[in-house]
Amino acid sequence: MISNLTNSRTLTKRMYFVRVLFILLYGFGFYALFRQEPLPMPSNYPDFDKFAHFSLFFSLSCFSYLVSSGRYFLATQLPLLFLALASEWVQSSFLPHRHFSLGDATANICGFLLSFILCFLFWRYKSRIPTS
Repeated sequence: MISNLTNSRTLTKRMYFVRVLFILLYGFGFYALFRQEPLPMPSNYPDFDKFAHFSLFFSLSCFSYLVSSGRYFLATQLPLLFLALASEWVQSSFLPHRHFSLGDATANICGFLLSFILCFLFWRYKSRIPTS
């Protein structure tokens, strides 16, 4: 009984940490995507910004899956899909020093889709395992 309580507290602390990390990641994503000037990128990696876009949306989608329970999986992914689709348009429309980049938009969508597919397959696999 005591070990179950300890495991429950550890799980609660872990979920609290994951949720805080998710909120921080979302905040950083909004900061990076919607600031007046783009973040400086390493000059020796010409397509590093594509990697950054891909990584941001991949990790946001993964954390979104971890934060939500299985039944809210799609509901937590839809706003993220909208953000992945609309962020480049918003940048070009409302931020004077930013422009639309098809490569960045593609990296956003690819990062989201890869994570979405992996999380969906994991969710389907996990739902088939009988709980005792």
